[in-house]
Amino acid sequence: MILSEIRRVLAASCALGILGAVLILAPDASACDSPPKAGDPAITKVAFVGSTTIDVAGAPGQPKLAVTYKVEPSGLSEIEYTFASTTTAQSFYAFADFYESDPSSGIVELLNPDPRFDNQVGNTGGFNLYSAPGVWNLTDLAIYDEADNCTVYTGAALATLMPHRSVTVVNKVSPETKAPTIATAKILTPTVSRAAAYPFFRLSMDVADPVSGVQIVSAYFNNPGETYTVGAYSDSVAPVHKGAMLAGHRLDSSTPVGKYTANQIEVCNVANACVIVSGAKLSTLFGGKASFTVTK
Repeated sequence: MILSEIRRVLAASCALGILGAVLILAPDASACDSPPKAGDPAITKVAFVGSTTIDVAGAPGQPKLAVTYKVEPSGLSEIEYTFASTTTAQSFYAFADFYESDPSSGIVELLNPDPRFDNQVGNTGGFNLYSAPGVWNLTDLAIYDEADNCTVYTGAALATLMPHRSVTVVNKVSPETKAPTIATAKILTPTVSRAAAYPFFRLSMDVADPVSGVQIVSAYFNNPGETYTVGAYSDSVAPVHKGAMLAGHRLDSSTPVGKYTANQIEVCNVANACVIVSGAKLSTLFGGKASFTVTK
């Protein structure tokens, strides 16, 4: 499975019910070239189309971007982008899928209707009715071709493409300005056998978010050499305003045996605000029991 297909699967599994916004996925600078190398897809210009004041209660309630690009003969596959609030912990990741018939160069306007399909280009991810009002900045932009080559633009590289990267969000409906909270976490399966009929690792987190509710929880555990990571993802009914959310992962036969210790927990609400816990705080969160063991 190529990277773009993996991202689509993860996006579908993590999608929110309101606008399909994806919380924890974003252009990965470590996986893409910056600046582009010979043969890499490239973006040469980005500009907003229309107003940069976005009222989330009105259609489309999203920023429109015109992206000038060039790709090699394999074709344009995806454009991904992230906006982040300047006043809260909220951010959102969105992506636009394209097709092999698209030109190898030109301009695409994200969020414009696609005449070949009953949908829009770039309609996966975006602002929702809980998005915080105020200034939001475009922080990341990535382009992929059909051969899964990619280039990411951040910082100065993005500023060169797009000197003015801010939009102003208006939300008179139900804005949320705070991140969710985690009270405690508990490992429900301290030992998991790979040979079991259902070799699932499971944990529970007590979370709270009074406005939009917690939508996604995830946790990551490393073995002693940090050569292998087990990630557990939420499978509870959501959103949860206050209470327990479960997360889990089915181990496969190649998972190395041994002890796995919590490395990071992430909890995100419907408003796209996330809280991340790592380091020494994890032991306190788990009540001193932040590890599980994988056996044969």
